Amino acid sequence: MDAFEQLQHIINSQQQEAQQAKLRRTLDEVRLQPGQRLLIIDDEVDVLDVLGSTAPAYAFDPIVVSSVAQAVRVVTEGHAIDVVVCDMSMPDGGAEAWLRAVATHRPELAAKTIVIT
Repeated sequence: MDAFEQLQHIINSQQQEAQQAKLRRTLDEVRLQPGQRLLIIDDEVDVLDVLGSTAPAYAFDPIVVSSVAQAVRVVTEGHAIDVVVCDMSMPDGGAEAWLRAVATHRPELAAKTIVIT
């Protein structure tokens, strides 16, 4: 591994650690109970990987999707969702589009949505 690749690996590791710490703080603030279903919506694969792999460490059952359309499909299919973590800015509208869509399908989830950047 050359110096550039090593530096890139260090930066990626630090970003993942920062994302995991941010999720831990968010989950601590929300006071979720073990076993609750967590819907994670983000268009960045790295973020989905980190958040999706961190949630089970807290005994949460994550569903990860990369678009608002996929999230709406999960909700309309009747999956039980306790809390939603949604990226603020995504190509398909992000949190704003999610909140509009969920108002139609499952309005109670709007109050259970955590918006991240």
